[in-house]
Amino acid sequence: MRYYKVLSYKMMRSYWFLIMILAPIIYGICLFLYLKRYDNPTLIFYDYTIYFNCAIPFGISLMISLYIKYEEQIGHFNHILKLPDRAKWGISLIVISILSIMCSTFISCFPLWLLIGQRFLNDILLYFILTIIFSLTVIIILWFIAIKINANICLGAGVFFSIFLIYFGAQSLGDSIWQYIPLLYGTRYIYQLMANHHEFTFLIISLYVIINAILLGVFVIWFNKWEGRVINE
Repeated sequence: MRYYKVLSYKMMRSYWFLIMILAPIIYGICLFLYLKRYDNPTLIFYDYTIYFNCAIPFGISLMISLYIKYEEQIGHFNHILKLPDRAKWGISLIVISILSIMCSTFISCFPLWLLIGQRFLNDILLYFILTIIFSLTVIIILWFIAIKINANICLGAGVFFSIFLIYFGAQSLGDSIWQYIPLLYGTRYIYQLMANHHEFTFLIISLYVIINAILLGVFVIWFNKWEGRVINE
């Protein structure tokens, strides 16, 4: 619990929570104004949820980059390097990131509810749950990039992942490969369930659990042995 208190303080100082709250509000207002002209609730739900999932890599990379910049400024990671068990700190980073996605997604549900109404509450709940679950892969990858390389590369990777999701997740380019790429699940699987297509469920769950267990295990083990990196002033 002490780790979470320290992390929360540092993230507050690095504008993490400000972005976590403002980003979904801005997204919700913009999409509400754009989509309210349509009369098809299914189309509105699809566009709103797909592009929110496309924006997540950029949003989380921005928050991670600002946090890493803050760590560099206050002591070049010395506080982290002195921790007796850095594995717990690494897990805390992932947990707080997931909770942040949870908060942002929850905020984004209100404009969506105003757009499509109460009849789609089950679909909104499905969007809320699956968006949180399927964000884990990109969170782990971006934290590794930010700590191992630097904040700028992390931000660039977030932009790249968002563009990748737009082309292969929101468009037809990924129709034949999406079920084999966990990064695409947030943009694809919600729509599959809405259409009552369950044929890929076992493959998706199995592949997602295996890949994320490997990524998380490797990240925690690596972070626990990490010895810092050169900071360019």
